[in-house]
Amino acid sequence: MSEENLITSALGRMIELGGLVGRVGVSYIGEKTLSLFQSKEEKEEGLLENWIKNAQRIAETLGRMRGGAMKIGQMLSLHDGFLPKEVTQILAVLQKDAPQISVDQIKKQIKNEVADPYIFKSIEPTAYAAASIGQVHRAVLTDGRSVVVKVQYPGIEEVIYADMKNLRGLLGSLISMISKADMTPVWAEMEDRLYEELDYEMEAKNIEKMGAFSHEMPGILTPKVVPEASGKRVLTMELLEGIPPSEAMSDKYGQELKNKWGAALFEWIVASLFQRRFLHADPNLANFAFRETGEIIVYDYGCMKDISEVIAAGYAGLVRAGLEGEGGLEKIPEILKNMGIHRVNGEMIPVDLARPYFNLLREPVRRSPSYEFGADNIIYEKLMELGRTYWYEALDIQFPKDIVFIDRTFAGHFGNLNRLRACANWREIIEKYVAPPDV
Repeated sequence: MSEENLITSALGRMIELGGLVGRVGVSYIGEKTLSLFQSKEEKEEGLLENWIKNAQRIAETLGRMRGGAMKIGQMLSLHDGFLPKEVTQILAVLQKDAPQISVDQIKKQIKNEVADPYIFKSIEPTAYAAASIGQVHRAVLTDGRSVVVKVQYPGIEEVIYADMKNLRGLLGSLISMISKADMTPVWAEMEDRLYEELDYEMEAKNIEKMGAFSHEMPGILTPKVVPEASGKRVLTMELLEGIPPSEAMSDKYGQELKNKWGAALFEWIVASLFQRRFLHADPNLANFAFRETGEIIVYDYGCMKDISEVIAAGYAGLVRAGLEGEGGLEKIPEILKNMGIHRVNGEMIPVDLARPYFNLLREPVRRSPSYEFGADNIIYEKLMELGRTYWYEALDIQFPKDIVFIDRTFAGHFGNLNRLRACANWREIIEKYVAPPDV
């Protein structure tokens, strides 16, 4: 990949995305026409098959294109609760690393973006990590400090803005296959998060804000920004090293330590939602490292989510209903309606549709004194299975854009807790931030 490839291929990218939109659109029209003559069961089966076929087309095309196209595909692949599981498994191939650009291009970008580019004594030629928007290199500053420098690909911003215009049509066709709801706000939410990831100065502010938060939570470590070696498209941070996720999840480390990591991770995201209302919204395990002290290092603060009082209060109400037990189930439809989650016609979500999710998600706080994630796969796997079972009944549910990345974050971290097989008194942790009901 090179700057020339990214910029000069703009017309080609538009043509390729346009062709993909056309193929998906024709497929959708054909499926809608066929469904007029099918039973409910046949419609469900045909719609899922169409989804899988189009997901394969999308993964193949977006994987070749990288840039904003690939990034949107990555975002979609993490929304397990929003898309059928078969679809997210196909899109998951977009999570693989992007090809690296040369260190000469990296140095050129640093020279253009950093006030004093000579502050870098050395930069390792091989990238530490490469993704769809930029790549990370280890480096040493002239004062001897070891750092990591995150550098945005030259020309990627222009490509992403162009891609997003074309992808709006693609995603509109795709989402219309599974929902009667207005998805325009959801698309706007995805755009906002992606555009924020392009602004490394914003990410530096996010790091500072979350760093102050982390001081109140000893189990979480946030790397400090080196402002004199940073810019809008270059972000330099102190080097904080830890145990990589694949190693941390292995048998090399005991379950007691994994339980500490799990408890720290869970309390961090719960406090972020209910106390600070500022959430690190990318649960990909590649964004975390672990230490034998029980601490967790959190990287990559480009995808963050400010949470409104209304949404935070809604989630708190849902948690309190879960703590209350079976008696809290009847309160769920009204709580969801107040959050903006309801049928397209304004009707509340039926209790019968909410019940299986309610019973499943309250399981970790129902058992006492502790619950082991992953022991029976009751949370993550069964949550995904519920999504598969009830996805057709949920086609006409409207929901606010603000919950998209919140739900993605918690669903992703349930998966992370499963991988750790973490065991703790989750109820005790959550009651620190959400007062239990008066019963």
